[in-house]
Amino acid sequence: MCVASEAFTDGTTPVLPYALVAVEGAAGCGKRALARWLAARPGAVGLRLAPRTSAALEELASRLTGPGGQRGRVPADLLHTASLVECAVQFEYARETFAGADLVVADRWLQTWEVYCGDLGEYAEWYLQIAAQVPAPDVLLYLRVSPRVAAARLARVLCRDEAALLHHTTVLCARYDEVMSGVDCVVVDADPPAPAVLAHVAGVLREAGLVAPVTAE
Repeated sequence: MCVASEAFTDGTTPVLPYALVAVEGAAGCGKRALARWLAARPGAVGLRLAPRTSAALEELASRLTGPGGQRGRVPADLLHTASLVECAVQFEYARETFAGADLVVADRWLQTWEVYCGDLGEYAEWYLQIAAQVPAPDVLLYLRVSPRVAAARLARVLCRDEAALLHHTTVLCARYDEVMSGVDCVVVDADPPAPAVLAHVAGVLREAGLVAPVTAE
């Protein structure tokens, strides 16, 4: 089930006073570094779509007992729903933060929660109307990383065994490929070193009529 954010339910498309670029991809693809680089351009603002609601729900669940007597687990569809609601609220109430910006860069997009949480459950149609209130990005960048490269990068950051991480990154990268195949996005090969990735992205943004920061050497 691909989450769309292309138009309001009345058929109109939200018009933003700034350009919106979103960066998606599996852990280890470098999306946070790319988002920071893009947001460093004068006139740009970064937006980290890492839901606080999900963390709050998980903390609350650790003190509650579910229907089966289990503790500490929030249903995946509830986490997905909470993330969509929070994203819509962020754009609604961050207008002052974005005032004066000509570029807003989102680290993650709606597909993240589809990858990690799966379907929305019984009331999917209703929640998709909430997702439709989120403005569509002018450019959605999908940093496509291979499982082995992702595992190597995560191993360095997390100080964990690369071989042990490879199964996780293989499953995660495959799921991202599945979800992002149904989305209008620009696929960027994220395996090469950062300067090559930045140069590719800078070219994509120029073609879209947007100005990127100076590419790192």
